[in-house]
Amino acid sequence: MYLNYPERVLLKLQKEEKEILKDIHNACEKYGIHYFVAGGTLLGTIRHHDMIPWDDDIDLGMLREEYDKFIQIFPEALGDKYELIAPETENRYYSFIPKVALKGTRFIKDEALRSNVEIGIYAEIFVFENVSPIKGDIEKQIKKVTWTKYLYSIAQTKQQLTTGSAPVRVVKDVIKKGIRIYEKASGLNQKALNERFLNQTSGRKETGWVTHFGDGTTMKNIIRKDTFEPYTLMPMDDFEVRVPNNWEQFLKQLYGNYMQLPKEEDRWNQAPVILKFSDGEEIDFRKIESEE
Repeated sequence: MYLNYPERVLLKLQKEEKEILKDIHNACEKYGIHYFVAGGTLLGTIRHHDMIPWDDDIDLGMLREEYDKFIQIFPEALGDKYELIAPETENRYYSFIPKVALKGTRFIKDEALRSNVEIGIYAEIFVFENVSPIKGDIEKQIKKVTWTKYLYSIAQTKQQLTTGSAPVRVVKDVIKKGIRIYEKASGLNQKALNERFLNQTSGRKETGWVTHFGDGTTMKNIIRKDTFEPYTLMPMDDFEVRVPNNWEQFLKQLYGNYMQLPKEEDRWNQAPVILKFSDGEEIDFRKIESEE
């Protein structure tokens, strides 16, 4: 997905997101929690010394043990200003990627809209878990986790699909209804699916290898645990953030030639449907598209 934001709107959004990052950074520094910028935010830090010019969210990473500490300190350190939405707390949305969301704002993607879920402007946290370095083992684990995520998405999405041809939507909705009947008969409510996801991803023995299961890049993110420490501070805009010690290897695995800008048609961002800033300004991009 890709949203070509008006320049003023994107810069305003990125400013809010960088404030979120600063607050998380300061809280982690205060409590001795090791985080690092990940994904597109790491790429932006290295390539642009800022966010990627078209990016519209913040990606962070934490090893499981650091993330568990973060959950404990979150209410005191950040709870007045932010909400933590995660499987370990109250994952009531369409994804298992924990989000630190700014209260009083809105960043509503199509999935959230169909799930009747309100989420603020956020930073995502990719939790890196211990995994087997054997390809066959990790592939089996990914299949199990993917099915759990799909079941959760079906359980959470209340509205009918709006994409695809009419016959395709009908078939998909029939399948969804069948899966919901299966979930109800099996006792697979949202809480149970959260627990299943955590059981499938965390608690593995130390192997020296880690990855995250938040999205479809699990295989690309399999990396040695010692890639991360000691973390290094690097400039991003007018402040500093923590990056993995071997950030170059990390970026090569994810992006290949990471210093080369992608073609405009290959660019991607979160592309919200509705956006509300902390000052109260709200934009419905569906109305803008219809006016055009």
